[in-house]
Amino acid sequence: MDIFRECTGRNQPPAEPQKEIVEVIGRRGGKTRAAATTASWLAVFVDWWAITPRECWAPKEKPHLRSAARRGLRLEKSRRRDPNAIDYGGYMLVDEYRNLVIAGASRHQYDCTLADTEKLLENPSVKAEFSERGRR
Repeated sequence: MDIFRECTGRNQPPAEPQKEIVEVIGRRGGKTRAAATTASWLAVFVDWWAITPRECWAPKEKPHLRSAARRGLRLEKSRRRDPNAIDYGGYMLVDEYRNLVIAGASRHQYDCTLADTEKLLENPSVKAEFSERGRR
């Protein structure tokens, strides 16, 4: 903490991680090394799986996400940003253990609506199939 105080002049570190960093580095100043060090630190110390999925889900989608996770399924949302794309705003249910699409790929990928996934998740028989093979 002494080093932090000496370098920043602050007594407490920020409460939230920074969203952006600006480095002023001159010619032959080690930009590649600085970027590699930053990328390595982020890869090792940041749990991206804990951050990313929760940030992109709307409140109406979160109950479906949790319901799918309790059954060993993964609810995936199309990443398309173009409203004219065929899979824009669609969803898929994927078996986490077999990496097999349960619903949402009958005509094309992500062809389920949120109401379709809700109806499927109400059925108790829709769940992941756990393999006993390889267990002791």
